[in-house]
Amino acid sequence: MAHTIVLFQPGKVETRTYWDFESLNDALEYICHLYELHLKEDNPGMTSITYDISQLFDYLDSLTDLSCLVFQRAANLYAPFPRDWIKEKIFIFLKREASYGYGHDHDRYSFDWNALPKVNDLLEKFTNETNTPCLIAGIRVGHWNGWVEWTGSYGIGADIENNVQCSSQTMLKVASVSKAIGSALIARMVEQGKLSWDSNIDHYIAESLFPAKKYSNKFVNITLRQLISHQAGIRNSKEQDFMHNWEFRMHNSTQLLNWFANDKLLFEPGHGYHYSNNGWSLIGAIVESVENRAYHLVLEDFMRQTIGMPTATCESREHLIMNHGQQYRIVNGKIVPPEIVDILRPYPYWPAGEMWTYHNPNVPIMEESIKIFNETIDNVKFRYVMGWERREFPDKTSKHHSSLLDKLIYLSHTGGIGSANAKLAIFPSYNFTFALITNRGSLNKQMDQLAVETFDLLFSHHNKQTE
Repeated sequence: MAHTIVLFQPGKVETRTYWDFESLNDALEYICHLYELHLKEDNPGMTSITYDISQLFDYLDSLTDLSCLVFQRAANLYAPFPRDWIKEKIFIFLKREASYGYGHDHDRYSFDWNALPKVNDLLEKFTNETNTPCLIAGIRVGHWNGWVEWTGSYGIGADIENNVQCSSQTMLKVASVSKAIGSALIARMVEQGKLSWDSNIDHYIAESLFPAKKYSNKFVNITLRQLISHQAGIRNSKEQDFMHNWEFRMHNSTQLLNWFANDKLLFEPGHGYHYSNNGWSLIGAIVESVENRAYHLVLEDFMRQTIGMPTATCESREHLIMNHGQQYRIVNGKIVPPEIVDILRPYPYWPAGEMWTYHNPNVPIMEESIKIFNETIDNVKFRYVMGWERREFPDKTSKHHSSLLDKLIYLSHTGGIGSANAKLAIFPSYNFTFALITNRGSLNKQMDQLAVETFDLLFSHHNKQTE
């Protein structure tokens, strides 16, 4: 395999031969990583790395296919740099890094790209066994201050009636995974000081739109933290809410408050858990009050401009969704059209689950969310934390697993209606994200298992090496 190191101008698109980096330090760090792997291959039992510069340079010389291209702004082209230049920069880099303790926990992100064919086989088998018309999968791995992505598409078609193939560019509904992506938006607004996790929502929503709430005859506060964790006591949505008030009359999330604003709380906020689409509609209304425009427009800008999902969109009667797949369900082993309720499902549920996208696992956990998650990871009363479900493995249903999965904790969100399913799983300790979107429903449990099996295939090799 060629080790071509490309230093590229941030934001400029080009073809990647083996690896590319946004900075010189990232590239030099990766060269050192290659040397580390070389040492470990020769000395499997070694527990620490000692950098002998002369030996490192000898190893560098042995990589006859190594080259380095650096973008030169003045000439607007990529120019090769000689190995002596690379060696000089590595020497300076290691001297500087020595003072910072170079060689921190790299093994935590050890990722086996050679296992991708097995992952491909696993996904293809899953698609066939579940009779899924179209499945789109994606993997995103953080590695040496950068990201690497892989995508795959499977199945007989995104639109079977019109003979449209399933591809990684097919637009599919992600349903309640919209909440996980929305939580990244909320975390960003908290970081920007526009919102607060623990302020009473009456700071943002007028009482005429959402009256102050009582529980046990006393007024109680509701906070954004409680809403995003489904601990505010607000009931879930019901089909009766919208059947008398058709969706095309709705243009923003604030209008949805009419459906539940005067309902009693199910429990005192912060003292229970109840999954609530209406709670997310209230979050959408809060965002609208701060940004002074519809939630779905704020979310679309965030997805396209901030987290790199350029084609993501929210369902609407007012615009087309190009290249979108049809939705299906399975009845007696046959692929059939969706239930009528899925076709008429109200479009204004933008915060709760009306987002469409092709595969893109490029969904970051904002720093504020990481901080809160780390603070609550071992001290949570309910499994749902800050817009994500906290998953533990193994669980009671696990039949077999590798030691890598012992006491594994990760973040996840599933989206599902009768004719659509999606899964987004993030493993913070490994900088690993796994995403699935399908155009059939009733796959929630199978997707949970598939996410863990994929993770195990891609990372268990390192665990075997260190046991």
